[in-house]
Amino acid sequence: RTEVVELPINSPGVKVQTLDGKEVAVQIVPSLPSVTNYGRPAGGAKNTALFAANVPAVGFKAFRVASAAAATSAPVPVAASQDDPVLLENEFLKVEFAKTGELERITDKATGTSVQAKQSWLYYTPSHGNVSNQTQNSGAYIFRPFPNGTAPVIDGPPTITVLRGDVADEVQQTFGTWVSQRIRLAKGARYVELTFTVGPIPIDVNGKEVVSRITTDIANNGICYTDSNGREMLQRKRDFRPTWTLNQTEPVAGNYFPVTTAMFIKDNSKQLTVLTDASQAGTGCVADGELELMVHRRTLWDDARGVGEPLNETEFVAPYDGDNQGDWGRHFG
Repeated sequence: RTEVVELPINSPGVKVQTLDGKEVAVQIVPSLPSVTNYGRPAGGAKNTALFAANVPAVGFKAFRVASAAAATSAPVPVAASQDDPVLLENEFLKVEFAKTGELERITDKATGTSVQAKQSWLYYTPSHGNVSNQTQNSGAYIFRPFPNGTAPVIDGPPTITVLRGDVADEVQQTFGTWVSQRIRLAKGARYVELTFTVGPIPIDVNGKEVVSRITTDIANNGICYTDSNGREMLQRKRDFRPTWTLNQTEPVAGNYFPVTTAMFIKDNSKQLTVLTDASQAGTGCVADGELELMVHRRTLWDDARGVGEPLNETEFVAPYDGDNQGDWGRHFG
């Protein structure tokens, strides 16, 4: 398979060769923000070198990497115009963006199958015990949002810039002050890579539980599929359990499921699959055609399940202000 290797660099340029001396094409792009596990700036490299590595099955491939005196110029990010919708395209996929800057549609060029795939960054408001006269808070172990749905992380469209090169094309999006995302389509790739940075989550009196939602035109009829620890895929059905009768009292949380590797929704003609780089929770059952994954949470009440504190870690951040909490991850679709 072919994968894009990312190499942070501080030198003006870089030269990559195979062991037999064949030069490999390199693309320089601006690096994503570099932070420590505690959200502090890590002082990472300003730029990242990209090159494609064709790796054999159950094997490896070695390269020689050296600093180069002559810089391989980093492409200048270009702000997208609302009059000219953005398009990323390679040999296999076409990825379209709305004029407002959000991901909108993915097309498989080999089969001609086109799926509406409008992505939104949203958050649920955690319950603090006054929903339906019950006392259960949303916290470290319990996800229980208020029943008023979700709100966008930003009022208005994101700001976007476009980078194009010999290895990959990408769109960089910024949703306000605390969510950013890179959508990359590499040459020869049969998937789209979404790399996001979420946080620090601003809090008011409630906290936030942040999700990435993709709204499609797939008629999945309340059914989605999630993996069982990276092995078989399990069918999940809205408000249903296969071995017992469910009395559904939580229409959102009651249709959330663990996603350790993958989740997909499908109908008779189309399917959208998302792979995660870490265990998360998600659903394709709350609303038809929607697939969402929870990527970050910050709650202000203990859920009385043994932790004895809210999900609001501050010990290794700035004292008690939480201003440096962040979460970084990838989704592949």
